[in-house]
Amino acid sequence: GKSVAVINLIEKMGFDYCIAVSPTMNSNKEIMQRINIEYVFDDVDDPNVIDEIKKIVEKEAEDLERYKEELKRYNKLMKDLKEGKYLDDDLLLQFFSDENHFQKPTHRWNGEKPKIAVLFDDCLGSGIYSRPRKLNGLSTYSRHIGQLKEGGAIGVSLFFMIQSFKCQVGGLNKVIRNQCTSMIIFKTKDKKELQDIAESCSGEIDEE
Repeated sequence: GKSVAVINLIEKMGFDYCIAVSPTMNSNKEIMQRINIEYVFDDVDDPNVIDEIKKIVEKEAEDLERYKEELKRYNKLMKDLKEGKYLDDDLLLQFFSDENHFQKPTHRWNGEKPKIAVLFDDCLGSGIYSRPRKLNGLSTYSRHIGQLKEGGAIGVSLFFMIQSFKCQVGGLNKVIRNQCTSMIIFKTKDKKELQDIAESCSGEIDEE
């Protein structure tokens, strides 16, 4: 149920693509095809997974800044051409294509920041949760990853799909639980667990 619920939510929120961290992606392949999953990390004990996610987002920031800088140069060339000014040789070489016309710079997201979701599924007991320092950092600074020179950042939205709210070893730790802003809870008769949830999320959601 949790995968179906989150996939439905991601579809409605219109993310451009997803990064999946899960050892069970193949068994959920049919439903996961409904969203654009571009990167899959199935080794959930690899301590470098979080670093790789950051690199993906930082690369998006670099590409967006590359596009904006090239667009400025292209617009200057078009302006100089229209006004009959001296044309910079470097600009001519950069934007004159093999098809004998000027090629405007392109960007996959048309100059906009991509909306990226990161899914953590079936990771209870894994190294990512058991050694949470890097995961805590990602959770705390998720909005600031992929910073842009002009201000702002690409950022990511994190989705954690878990079978149990707490776990003796390798569970979702308190740093992340306390930062939760939205939660879907399936039916449970465990009143103690409900109390734990209320205490962890009291900053955003009241007990009732």
